[in-house]
Amino acid sequence: MPRRVGCWAACGLAALIATVSTVLAAGSSASAATGPHSPGNQQSPPTRNIQHERNVRNIKEPRGTRPWTLDIPAIRLAVGLIKLGGPQDGADYPSLPTPPLAAAATEAGWYQFSTVPGATGNAVVVGHVDTYVGPGVFYNLYQLRKGDAIYVDEGGARQRFAVISAREMPKASFPVNQVFGGTEKHMLWLITCGGAFDYNTRHYLDNIVVAATWQKKSHLKTL
Repeated sequence: MPRRVGCWAACGLAALIATVSTVLAAGSSASAATGPHSPGNQQSPPTRNIQHERNVRNIKEPRGTRPWTLDIPAIRLAVGLIKLGGPQDGADYPSLPTPPLAAAATEAGWYQFSTVPGATGNAVVVGHVDTYVGPGVFYNLYQLRKGDAIYVDEGGARQRFAVISAREMPKASFPVNQVFGGTEKHMLWLITCGGAFDYNTRHYLDNIVVAATWQKKSHLKTL
């Protein structure tokens, strides 16, 4: 899967953001996960109000004030991890923002209405694949393979995850309920754009979606 620096790719994850936000806001069918190109009108289980569930379940908040970092040795990635999401992103429902384009090569973003990495549930991290000035933090995300380690250092607590899948999929097939729904597992999802670039819409047609599972300290040989 060759990677290209898209000179018009400033919108990054815009198509995914808009469609995920629409699904969460409207509570509509998850088969319409990423917008008007979804096939058919099949009914799917209703989507969840993630912000409400976070408040009800009292998911733990990040610890400490130290900077967060994301480290993926297999692709030589070590970047800052910022918090994304807030009142400015929608009063009645959470949207899915992205890091500022000015920091596309240095920062990924943890979506604060998802689980804190290492806690029970789905933790969601998004990042740009590229911009019109060069590669973004997740430019090589597609290279990850099963078993590759991912480290998240949040507030001084280092969490290790192991990749269980790395997939490229059409945006119409984005698994909204799987990524944003409830689970008793400790999951980490890394999301960026991929596939061909549509120069008419100025969006990538696919998403790269990496799923990783948390590893208990007793299972770790070294950090």
